[in-house]
Amino acid sequence: MIKFYSEKGKHYDPKVHGYVGGNQLVSEIMANVTDLGTTRSVQILGSINQEAKVLRLLNPEPPDWSFFNYR
Repeated sequence: MIKFYSEKGKHYDPKVHGYVGGNQLVSEIMANVTDLGTTRSVQILGSINQEAKVLRLLNPEPPDWSFFNYR
């Protein structure tokens, strides 16, 4: 499961001298997450990056998101 989050509710509040509000869950979508192979990594990125992943979503991504998390 890929969880997409939005940071729109997060804003600076001068009264508390910091950011308030949090990240809001926008959508959860099933996906296939795999490592990017060594050969393909060199072809696409020009170097070997073992942290690169490939995400294959079963449904389209939500229109408005800031970051995602998967487990």
